[in-house]
Amino acid sequence: MNVRLLLYELAKAVVDDPEAVEVESIEEPEGVVLRLRVAPQDLEEVVGRNERTSRTLKAVLASIGERYDTGRSLDIEIKLPGASQ
Repeated sequence: MNVRLLLYELAKAVVDDPEAVEVESIEEPEGVVLRLRVAPQDLEEVVGRNERTSRTLKAVLASIGERYDTGRSLDIEIKLPGASQ
C-alpha cells in the first residue's frame, strides 16, 4: 500500500492550494515518518477545527501502521513561499 500517495491525495482534497501539497517519506528506526507540507493559508484546513482533521489523518496512518506492522507518524509543516525545505 502506498501510504504516502494516500496522504497526498487526502491532503489535496481538503486544501485550497493542492499544487502546494508535498509529502515526504522518512525512514527512521521507529518506523516511517510522513512529512506533509502545505501552503500557509491551508494549515487551518489540514489541522481542522479542534485539530479534528489532523487527528483523523494521524489515526488513519496509525491504523495502517498496525495493520502492516510498520510504525507510521505524521508531521505537518507550513510551506513558506521562497523557503527551501
